[in-house]
Amino acid sequence: MSTETFSWLEGIIAAGALVTSAAAVYIAWDQAETMRVEQHASVFPAIQIDPYNTHENGSGLQLGWSVENAGVGPAFIRSARLYDADTALTGYEELNSILPTGADIQFKQLTGRVIAPGISKDALTLSWRSLVIPRETVDRAYSSTADWTLEICYCSTYDHCWTSTSNQRTHAKRVESCTTYDDGLF
Repeated sequence: MSTETFSWLEGIIAAGALVTSAAAVYIAWDQAETMRVEQHASVFPAIQIDPYNTHENGSGLQLGWSVENAGVGPAFIRSARLYDADTALTGYEELNSILPTGADIQFKQLTGRVIAPGISKDALTLSWRSLVIPRETVDRAYSSTADWTLEICYCSTYDHCWTSTSNQRTHAKRVESCTTYDDGLF
């Protein structure tokens, strides 16, 4: 019968093997996490909402909001809402009561739609078509829409969601999920 003893050299080799194994597991986990972040970044939508207005005698007055996906992935629109200060505007009658007479109101349905990267849509256009628009109509149109804000909640293909607003000068705000509304224009 032979008696084998455990040498210090074998102990150092075993400890080194454990440290090497732990480092390999950490590196694999870190690489997987990096790949997960890169996957999300490769389909990251970025909705930008820009107000626009044009006024020329002879062609009328137009005010509106344009929605563009400036990201690299599709934006799944979960909700869109127009606000006057803090009050949600939900229908044609309400808009007509605020706006100067003669407004042609056109909007695009956004909720439930997908906006591909690089695509822009005019979400809401308010038009007054006349050869000559009275100055008071122009002034009233601008003043009645001055506090209006278009808010859109959208998600990526990985169900990460953000809220973007037309008066926002920073990146969209990350949210857990989007609130859906039964009323509203969009």
